[in-house]
Amino acid sequence: SGASCKSIRDLFLITSNHIQMKHAVFLLPSYNRMQIGIKHMQKDMLTNLSLIPGLKSELSYSYGVDVEMLFKHIPDDEQIKTFKNDIYLIDYVAKHRNIKVYFSSWDGNTYNLLKQLNLKNSTVVPLWSSQSKEQADSDLARDKKHPGPIHHKQWADAVMEFIK
Repeated sequence: SGASCKSIRDLFLITSNHIQMKHAVFLLPSYNRMQIGIKHMQKDMLTNLSLIPGLKSELSYSYGVDVEMLFKHIPDDEQIKTFKNDIYLIDYVAKHRNIKVYFSSWDGNTYNLLKQLNLKNSTVVPLWSSQSKEQADSDLARDKKHPGPIHHKQWADAVMEFIK
C-alpha cells in the first residue's frame, strides 16, 4: 500500500516478523504522504485516512480533516525527519532479519532523499519513471498522480536485475 512511508514501514515490520523472506522491494510514495487513524465526527467509525498535500478528498472532508491546515502546521523538515526514521528502521530490521531491501520512488524529491541516506543493508534502485510523456499520460494509476500498471511491470523487470 502506498498510503504513506509509515504505513509501508508498519506493513513490513508485521509481515517480515511472520513471513520468511530474502528480499523486500519498496516503491515509495512522496515522503510527505501521511496516514492517520481517525474517528468519524458523527458515526462510530474508525478508519485509516490517507492524506496527500494539496489533495482534498471527500473522505478527509467527511472526517473533518482540513488537509491544507494539517500540512501547514507540520514543517517539511519534520516530514523529512519522519521519512528518514521510517527508512532507517526498515533498513535496521531488515539487517537483523537477514532480508535484502531495495528502495525506489516515482517522486523525485523522495528519491533524492533516499539517495542521501546512509543505508547499511539496502540498495536504492533506479527512479521509477516513464519511458516517454505519451506513455506516462496513457498509463496512470487510479489517483492520476503516478505511473500505472504498465509502468509497474517495466520497473519490476528493471529491479529484477538488482536482485541476485
